[in-house]
Amino acid sequence: IEQQNSFELFYNLPGQDTSSKQISFAKTKTIKELKEAIAVQIGMPTDKFRMLERRLRSPFKNENQTLQEAMLYDCAQLFLEEGAPM
Repeated sequence: IEQQNSFELFYNLPGQDTSSKQISFAKTKTIKELKEAIAVQIGMPTDKFRMLERRLRSPFKNENQTLQEAMLYDCAQLFLEEGAPM
């Protein structure tokens, strides 16, 4: 049942282009919570990198949206880049 309520998301390490990392995350959690979890995995504070939707290379406008509300989907690709959030 947990499988149906979570997504596998793929992301790169800042400074690299390849999506070499992945995280399983509940689709009812927020973009902010996802970014915080990724920050722990990569060992970088959340204010030192941007998290973008890879296809559009656009930042998430509202970090309080759930993954579902932000239209993320299972196996979605995120793009991380160094720099302060926009």
